[in-house]
Amino acid sequence: IFLFLSDRHLLQFETGPPALIPMIGPLPNLGFRTDIKTSPRNLTSLFDFAFLGPFLGLFAALFCLTYGLQATVSATPEMMQTFPTISVAELRCSTLASSMVDYFFGGNGAVTSASLESAVALHPFAVAGFAGILIQALETLPFGATDGGRMSLALFGRAGNIVVGGTTWLFFLVATLFLNSATADFLLGVWIINNFAQNDMEIPCRDETTNVDIFRSIAGFSLWFVAILALVPVQ
Repeated sequence: IFLFLSDRHLLQFETGPPALIPMIGPLPNLGFRTDIKTSPRNLTSLFDFAFLGPFLGLFAALFCLTYGLQATVSATPEMMQTFPTISVAELRCSTLASSMVDYFFGGNGAVTSASLESAVALHPFAVAGFAGILIQALETLPFGATDGGRMSLALFGRAGNIVVGGTTWLFFLVATLFLNSATADFLLGVWIINNFAQNDMEIPCRDETTNVDIFRSIAGFSLWFVAILALVPVQ
């Protein structure tokens, strides 16, 4: 999935080689950073470029999670012993993903109502899908040079993007003060790493006066809504 999403950056204009952003904690990484080397034609071109990665990434991750959960509930006890495990505390980091886990295991709170230290055995595809949902949702946030930041720049312009990005940056930091320790440590780690790895100004488009059309605006806000569901923890 990661290699496919990095290749999509070569479709429209020249970019630098993708660089993997490491992560210490529940996620193996924070995806790829790909710098734009030549100016996009206009804001619509920038938006299309930024939207495609998180959209395809979330779709692929949701498919992997769905397939993996179905394989988990269909597995024999002997097969379950070979599956990797995720703690309930980690599952509760995502309302979207944890709701899907509960649904496949029997209904509301079937898994996430257990103690935070409990380990849940899941098929490897489910674990990969869970991680992919979080990674792509984080990439969708309007931080600096993330795809979400590029979407914000295309939709709100440079002045508006500064306000949106700054608000997200501050909200992300404040949220770590009111969440459980596992979620707070995870979000704080993302906040610190993104400040170093994804905080560059974006290269200007050749035309930044023509606005993005309403269809793309709706698509962008819809994707942000899904990302918020993926990142809001279960309380």
